[in-house]
Amino acid sequence: MNEASRLPGRSCGQGAARPHDGAVNRIVAFIIAGLVALYALAVLGAYSWIHFVRKGDQVGLMDVAFFRVSQVRHAMAGQQFIQAKQDWEKRDYRAAYVAYVSALRRDPDNVAGRLEAADFFASIGSVKLEVTILQEGLTRSPEDGVLAKRTLELLTSTGRDRSALDLIAKLYGDSPRGDIAPTVIIYRTLAMLNTGDEAGAKTVLSEHPEVRQCQTSVPALANILWRSGDRLEAMRTLSRDLAAEPEPFAAYSQLAGWQATGGMNDDAVATAKEGRSRFPNEIGARILLIEMLSAQMPGSTELKSEIDSFIRDSGGRPEALGVLAELAGRKGWIDLDRNLYLVSANRQADLRISGLLYSDALAVNNRSEDQRAVLEQVEAQSEHGNAALAVQLRRREVIAAAALGDRDAVREKARYLSAALLKSDPDSMDAYRRLFEKLGIKDAATAFPVP
Repeated sequence: MNEASRLPGRSCGQGAARPHDGAVNRIVAFIIAGLVALYALAVLGAYSWIHFVRKGDQVGLMDVAFFRVSQVRHAMAGQQFIQAKQDWEKRDYRAAYVAYVSALRRDPDNVAGRLEAADFFASIGSVKLEVTILQEGLTRSPEDGVLAKRTLELLTSTGRDRSALDLIAKLYGDSPRGDIAPTVIIYRTLAMLNTGDEAGAKTVLSEHPEVRQCQTSVPALANILWRSGDRLEAMRTLSRDLAAEPEPFAAYSQLAGWQATGGMNDDAVATAKEGRSRFPNEIGARILLIEMLSAQMPGSTELKSEIDSFIRDSGGRPEALGVLAELAGRKGWIDLDRNLYLVSANRQADLRISGLLYSDALAVNNRSEDQRAVLEQVEAQSEHGNAALAVQLRRREVIAAAALGDRDAVREKARYLSAALLKSDPDSMDAYRRLFEKLGIKDAATAFPVP
């Protein structure tokens, strides 16, 4: 045997490296380098698109490089929430709408962003979208106390009490647990009262006496006490809460209204003045003071001065004059409402809202024929596609027809109202049925199905 064949490391298959091995290694290295370069280009391109096209300034290069999809989505949504708020402040409502919807699609669990979006939809009068945004959020985050309070408060204050009860049953069952339980029980009780289940509401309150100590939903608790007949305790509860920790303006309006109902007009004026001092830029605060002054001493110098001051400070803004016209309509101040109607006629071509509010003042003074004539003028100006305005018009037409004893017109206008609600706000149909039952207009109530 050849001696060379017996040397160590030179057995079969273990000879010297073949020449083509180096070439293969170089090819593999070249492929790897190419893939890395393509990856780097893809990352850089994606980052540039997010950063410069989508304006995702909060997205880092490493988030894109390591495929941190969740972080990227959250960062882009955060940027869109900022942009939406800026568009809202600039009154570019269309752009704000698109930005909020897109941001929530990217980051649906962002509770703060969802609440801000709900505020936006409320500010533009889109209650339906506000409800949808909040209900979706609560379904995703049922243990969030702020979201639960906001959602259930909206549902129970806009006639959607059955939706509130259904949502509570779906998310919390019959026995809510944890820190959120008192809030849920309070709004469940309020929804039961609003739907006429007084016996059930009293049973819930007796089974859960601890809710009386709840500090997260005091205005709603006070409302339950008021509705249950314990009116003095309701006012005391809300007064203590406002003294300890100021609530939103609506709580001052609620307390002042109760005090006026109970004949405590001086207290009502004091509450209204406190609300105005805490919310100096709130139009509603000034309107509340005017309303309470009118209850304290109708025709007083202070009342006239406050009205004149409000009109002067409003600068003729339609939204401000509209709120005052709404109060004048409820109070039956025909002269003031007529003057505001004429002001609107001089400032704007669309007199439909002013006409509706003027008709309210006529109704309070039992001038139903004049009210019907004004409503006919409003209808002549109305567009068939505006369902929201149609709801306001048809509701008043039903009441005017009932006051005139025209049952055929009551049934006809009630059908029109039902059709308008189906287009704009079907969830509130039950609230309108209850309203007409309460007013004793049975011909109108039958136009709305019992749920």
